Amino acid sequence: MTIDEAEQSLETSLNDVVSVVGGTWETFDVSLERNCEVSPGVAGVRNAAYRTSADPVVAQEKVDLVTAHWTELGYELSERTDEADVSVLRVFATTPDGAELQFTASSNAMTLDGLTACVPK
Repeated sequence: MTIDEAEQSLETSLNDVVSVVGGTWETFDVSLERNCEVSPGVAGVRNAAYRTSADPVVAQEKVDLVTAHWTELGYELSERTDEADVSVLRVFATTPDGAELQFTASSNAMTLDGLTACVPK
């Protein structure tokens, strides 16, 4: 897989989540290659993507939708809740090719971000 293919795969994953949860999303350009290791001694690179939505939502409903979607795709999942003035619910996923995704929801916003799979330089 090339970095372009990894970026396209990440973009597709993020677009799928946006379709599942709905809302109005803003995409930020955070293109900054990060070094990684494909395997011991093999240098690689990965890139990031980030989106936000300021739509008010019922956070648990949106997290449940994303969790079901990512589970159906066979992604490895974990979850975390951060308590502050509002509860912030987070779902983390790792795709079979090694991309890392995060969906975050609270009553006043959602975020979606990810890192591509690590690919050889």
